[in-house]
Amino acid sequence: MKTIKLFIISVLLLSSFQALAARVPEYMDAVENKDTTFRIHSIRSIVYAESTDREQFIISKTGITLKKQNYEALDNKKLYIMVDIVLTNGQGLRLWVTFTVLDVAEAPKNIQLSNLTIESGSAGGTVIGTATADDDDTDSANLSYRLDDDTSKEYFSITKKGELSINAKVNKESGGNYLVKINVSDPQNNSASKMFEIAVTKAIPKFAITTVDVSTLEKVAKVIDLTANKDNVSFVIGSGSDRDKFSLPEGSNKLTFAA
Repeated sequence: MKTIKLFIISVLLLSSFQALAARVPEYMDAVENKDTTFRIHSIRSIVYAESTDREQFIISKTGITLKKQNYEALDNKKLYIMVDIVLTNGQGLRLWVTFTVLDVAEAPKNIQLSNLTIESGSAGGTVIGTATADDDDTDSANLSYRLDDDTSKEYFSITKKGELSINAKVNKESGGNYLVKINVSDPQNNSASKMFEIAVTKAIPKFAITTVDVSTLEKVAKVIDLTANKDNVSFVIGSGSDRDKFSLPEGSNKLTFAA
């Protein structure tokens, strides 16, 4: 019975405090991606009452802090918290603070290059790869790319859409490298840069049929040995207006011309 009485007295005291305490509304702007603190002074005690999301707030005797927020991820840009305060002079009040989260034009981030190698001996104009980036405020299709220093411009070119190419024939051997600094900007002129290392790799011969042109006398059949610049290859007859005049057994490199 005593426990019940004490509980009832506690509830009554809390209700009396809420009834007598002055309600003080306050408003504060909170820039996204930064903690924002509403400062308070001369506090004897502070007790949490309610809020939109308790986990987003830090309460102390010196202030109420809204943790950093991502504007784009919020459905409701206004977050509030109510606390019951007793001042050092004994006065009680209920403080209601509403934070309005503000959008900030952020620079692009996560700059990437789709390929980081180029073969030794590659011709000028060879495309190396395509740069990409993310931007919380802008569609990635609206981002623009450029080279960020004179050294990069000497060896490379880049389109506004991020396609990177080498300016001249690659005269470095396998194991060498180039450095290129790529800048990306959004329509609000927020920008970011990143340095990439382009490694020079050993040139790999492109696959090619090396059989030389042949000739034959009129109405004379001809067997042609097909060759390539790589081993373990197979040949098939493709298209052509005279393909019916040729035969090639499966797995063979003997192409027969029927006169």
